[in-house]
Amino acid sequence: MSDGPSSASAAPCPWLSASVRLWAAWAMACWAASALGADEPSPSPAFRLAPRQSSVRLADRIIVDLVAETGSPAASAILSVDSDVEGGDWHLLSPWGPTAARSDRRQGRLWTATFQSFEVGARPLPPTRIKLKATDGQEQTIELEPPVVEIRSVLAADPAAPEELAGLRPIYRLRRPGWPVAVSVAGAVAAAAAAYLFYRRFGRRRALAPAVEPEPPPEVWALREIARRRRLAVCSEGPPREIATLASEVIRLYFGRRFGLAAMDMTTAECLGALEGRPLAARTLELIRRFLDQCDLWKFSEWEPPRGAWEGLWETAADVVEECAPVWVLDPAAAGERPRPASGAPVG
Repeated sequence: MSDGPSSASAAPCPWLSASVRLWAAWAMACWAASALGADEPSPSPAFRLAPRQSSVRLADRIIVDLVAETGSPAASAILSVDSDVEGGDWHLLSPWGPTAARSDRRQGRLWTATFQSFEVGARPLPPTRIKLKATDGQEQTIELEPPVVEIRSVLAADPAAPEELAGLRPIYRLRRPGWPVAVSVAGAVAAAAAAYLFYRRFGRRRALAPAVEPEPPPEVWALREIARRRRLAVCSEGPPREIATLASEVIRLYFGRRFGLAAMDMTTAECLGALEGRPLAARTLELIRRFLDQCDLWKFSEWEPPRGAWEGLWETAADVVEECAPVWVLDPAAAGERPRPASGAPVG
């Protein structure tokens, strides 16, 4: 009776032993998988060059992407990408560099570069090498297979018309809004109106202004001035000193216009000396001397000539002008005097 209870307590539990066996089997399977995985090397990521255009025209730009084909790009770090373009058919316009757009990275485009070719035909891209750095710190260089790009000529394919260009883009016509035309028309109308108002205010005034007469010859001016001055009130009332001053002043101004002399600043003797070198006849010089002496007598002496001699002084002044004038007939209407032919003085 005492052996029954002790044998029942020593019997194992059936469900506990089954759990231990399952756990042991799972642990052995995980250990085996980890051991096999440690023996096999991890696959290195693969890359390829992917041009965005398979065919371009001559001298057109082509963008080439470095695409991660297999493996995780994050497992390895790309240190550099180099393309050998020395002596080849391609020119590297923009060097290799990481892409910045997230959309490109989602499509596997890691790095990008721009090339250009000036050779026609099927041209493989230049050899390209990638330098990688794995997670374990080891560096690796991968040579990529260059794809082929077709470079088309810009000339026409028809040999009968080689000068015609092919593949030209259509002409892009710009849309012209209507407001610049309206502004231009309004500006033109405003400018025309301003020009018309300016003409009405200033142009017509200039058109109606009297024309400036040209300066008359010295002889005509002198005879007109003699006629004007002899009509002054002082010439009919006196004193004789004022009449002589007016008459001699006209003749001296005439000498300045006719011969270029500063006769107003000269004495009578100096004026006669300057006239002796001019082409004047001897009787003309004598007439000038007598006229200037008579004027000096009236101006600087106390003697007063009779009233009948006043008009004679103006007649002598007119004779001096006509004697000094060139050989031509003075216009009576222009001079305002009686017609008098020239007295034969040489041409000045």
